[in-house]
Amino acid sequence: MNLVLHHKALFCVKNCRTSEKEMILVLEEIDKDKTYLAFGKPSLWRYCVETLGLTESETYRFIQVTRTSAKIPELKAAILTGELSVGKASRITSVITPENQDTWIPKALTSTHREIEREIRQENPKPIPKERIKVLTPTRSELRLSISIELEQKLKRAFEVSHHTSMEEMLNSMTDFYLKRKDKLQKAERIQKKKDKKQSTLHLQGKSETSHPSTPTPREKTASDPSREVPMPIQNAVVLRDRGQCQFKDCKETKFVQIHHIRPYSQGGKHTLDNLTTLCSAHHKMMHEHHSASHRRAVPTPSPTLF
Repeated sequence: MNLVLHHKALFCVKNCRTSEKEMILVLEEIDKDKTYLAFGKPSLWRYCVETLGLTESETYRFIQVTRTSAKIPELKAAILTGELSVGKASRITSVITPENQDTWIPKALTSTHREIEREIRQENPKPIPKERIKVLTPTRSELRLSISIELEQKLKRAFEVSHHTSMEEMLNSMTDFYLKRKDKLQKAERIQKKKDKKQSTLHLQGKSETSHPSTPTPREKTASDPSREVPMPIQNAVVLRDRGQCQFKDCKETKFVQIHHIRPYSQGGKHTLDNLTTLCSAHHKMMHEHHSASHRRAVPTPSPTLF
């Protein structure tokens, strides 16, 4: 154990906190005296950023703590004695007042940064931000969303038990796993790939699939079966052909899509590729309502344009 380096680190931390305390006192005097005007700056903010070279986040933190502690001497005392860091003090500047200081200063002294933030959100809740994806570069995007504490704990635990080195890597693996189980298009592509591989093998062996017919199992269905359920091989073929997208005119929805009989099954429509298409739930419902209305009138009416 290198104790010399450890003591150097402690010394740096102490000096950093001392410098922060001194900065609070100096900025308070500059703010009162408006010293920044002598340097051609119209505000303390501009002076800190443009003259002192602080970052905008540092400037915001120092100014908030400086002005709040000037109004609440007990907060300033906690900072100057070293009990409370400037970082923690900045967390409570949005909620602390002379009336509630006896509540918030002890909380800041005994709580972590995350715990303080949660307390503040309960006291002063903000609207939940909308989920959004922002493009950063041609190969990178930024995902922003608000999650529950329960989900946050689950994600942390999942990361702990996984062998991934980043949250992005873990989420990528989880997404791949989910798509492999739930994405009908991926499933159809895997089945087609196996068929192509089998046909290629038979071709190399000088055989054909038709020369070795397999006996259908009781669960296998064909297009001629009387069941209303579309046979799985035909479902896969429809998904592959339509790429899992709604085929209604100008609609390319891929969520909640369903297979639709162009000629209704109740009117003799078959489970064939040319009689099946992919529709989103809204357009699927619309088409069935159209057919039902037409049937009640006993007068055929043109179907809404699909393509």
